[in-house]
Amino acid sequence: MNKKKITAGIGVISVVIIVVIAVLFPALTKKQQMVFVSGRLFVSTNQDVSEMVLQEAEVSEYDSPYIGIIESAVSRTKEPGVEFQSNFGCIGSGIIFNGNGIAVNLNGQWIQFVPKEPADLNSIIQSEQAVYEEDVAAFIKNVLADNITVDIVEYITDTNKERIKELKITEEDMPDGCYIFNSDEEVTIWKCNAETVYTFIDWNGDFTGAESPEEYTTTDIEEFQKYIETYDNGEPKMPFFFIIENGYIKQIIEKPFA
Repeated sequence: MNKKKITAGIGVISVVIIVVIAVLFPALTKKQQMVFVSGRLFVSTNQDVSEMVLQEAEVSEYDSPYIGIIESAVSRTKEPGVEFQSNFGCIGSGIIFNGNGIAVNLNGQWIQFVPKEPADLNSIIQSEQAVYEEDVAAFIKNVLADNITVDIVEYITDTNKERIKELKITEEDMPDGCYIFNSDEEVTIWKCNAETVYTFIDWNGDFTGAESPEEYTTTDIEEFQKYIETYDNGEPKMPFFFIIENGYIKQIIEKPFA
């Protein structure tokens, strides 16, 4: 009888231990929020620095503190190791320089991230002066003389199997071999300058004089504004592709959609 009680007791204890491990193990293996930028790992401080970001934007000696956006993610139990990759999702979230680290826009708040390993002053300066270039898809919301307001989206092609599986995208969702994923409608403003190149499709020959649609390239922002105004409410229903360099638009490209 005693042996049965002991055996039952051991069984109960074993179950409790298993439950405790099941509950605690994910928490113990879960890492801090991290993002891999400029060839190094940054860790979240959970500090909201939104006001600081606004103040620094007004007095920054750099053309723009913009770096890029989160482009991919790994699980929370891993450390990201690819440029613009996080371990907390939030693909499409903006990343900027802030102080001696970076800030990431999470749900409308700029959260401070610091280097996982301390860096010397020279490496920080070199990092801030480096050239960052990326290709981003976005809906155009407004075009002004020196900036363009956009809504950044994720352009997923049929070659991105992992992302398709993650978002449960079906073949019916991708009749043209692509899928536009817009996790939110938060807008971003990018600056343009005299060197910005605008490449778009002149559907009606207004710029090329051609009788059939032709690709047209210009550095004249007024021509691009005139083209965008041909769309309803001045907002094209398909995304354009932007090459961004240090916060400035280097080139805008319109691609034909079926």
